Amino acid sequence: MIRLGPAHADSLADAALDHLAHAHLAVVAGSAKSRTQFGSAVLRRLDGFESCRSIRVAPSRDHRPEAILMRLRHSLSKQTHPNTMLEKKCDPSNERLALGSEYSAIMQSIHQHLRAVDDCRWQVVLWPDAGLMAERWPDIFDQVIEVVQHAVRLREFRDEEPPTLHRWILLGSSALEDRVENPLGPLRRSDGLPGLLLKLT
Repeated sequence: MIRLGPAHADSLADAALDHLAHAHLAVVAGSAKSRTQFGSAVLRRLDGFESCRSIRVAPSRDHRPEAILMRLRHSLSKQTHPNTMLEKKCDPSNERLALGSEYSAIMQSIHQHLRAVDDCRWQVVLWPDAGLMAERWPDIFDQVIEVVQHAVRLREFRDEEPPTLHRWILLGSSALEDRVENPLGPLRRSDGLPGLLLKLT
C-alpha cells in the first residue's frame, strides 16, 4: 500500500490521479472539510480526461446501511444503459458473492452495474459514505469491497479490449483508515487489489 501526505488537497489530488493508474481503491482519511476539498479537486481534474466518467455518490441522509447501499446502487445505475445490463442470475460467481449477505439483492445489482459499463475507458467512483459504513458496519463494508474487487477482476482481466477500468475513492475518518490497514481488512487480503492510502490535513 502506498501512503501519501499529509498535503494540500489540490496537490494530493494530482498525486492520487497518477497513482490511481495502478491502485484500484484509494482510501482518503482526514477531516470532513479536507475530504470535501479533496473530492472536489479530483472531480475537477477528471473533467478534462477524455473517455473518463466520474461518479460522485451523494451522502445519504438516511444512515441505515441499506439506505447507503441503495444510494450507491442508484448512482451506479444512472451510468448504466438498460440494454447492457447483465442478466446472469445463475452465474456461479454471483452465487458465491451472495452467500452470507443480508443485502444480497443490492450487492448483486451493484455487481451487475459495474460489469455492464462499456462506453468509457475509466470510471472513477467517489464514495463519501464509505467511512460511515466502515465504522458502523465493517462487515457490510468488506462485502461491498469484495463485490467491487470481484467485478474489477472480471472487467479488467479478460480478453476483450479495451475494458473499462474501475477506480474507487473512499472517503472517511480515521476509522476507515484503520479498517483497511487491519491485517484482515480488504486491502490486506492476499487476493485483494492494489490500494492507495491518502492522509489529508
